[in-house]
Amino acid sequence: MPLQDGLKDVARMIVVAGGLVHHHDHPWPYRALALAFWFGHVPPLVRALGYLPGRAVGFGADLPAGVYWQWRRWCTTPGSYLPETGSALPRPKWADAGVPVDLYAMADDDVVPPAAVWRLGDVFGDVPQCRTVLVPQEAGVQKIGHLGAFARANAALWPRLLPPQ
Repeated sequence: MPLQDGLKDVARMIVVAGGLVHHHDHPWPYRALALAFWFGHVPPLVRALGYLPGRAVGFGADLPAGVYWQWRRWCTTPGSYLPETGSALPRPKWADAGVPVDLYAMADDDVVPPAAVWRLGDVFGDVPQCRTVLVPQEAGVQKIGHLGAFARANAALWPRLLPPQ
């Protein structure tokens, strides 16, 4: 989103578990899985099949090979996609719009840990930001993880993700 044009109708951005992640950000043992995904058995599999068999390797949906290679490049390059801004990608423009951003990181998110979320927050520039780490026990839930904030079992979190009216 920080690279988007046409923000005149956007009143606020809410980022949940999104960030500029690098494989060094992941805690162990998840880091071992990430390293295998980016550098181990998965790249040869993608080359051989011509696509990422995401369901078969336990990492979500099947994806075209080009999507996997771009994702790999971004997750194994410090700064993720930022080195490509100004050439392959547009330059960040969010600060020009002045749209406030609320960033939510999950304390137990091994996929996009809080440091990666805050790194994305830095790309939004000097706009007003609210940065919050949601801790499962403090929120009254057992586990949140990467996408758990959207799980019905964690519906108690949903009001926290919306700005006060």
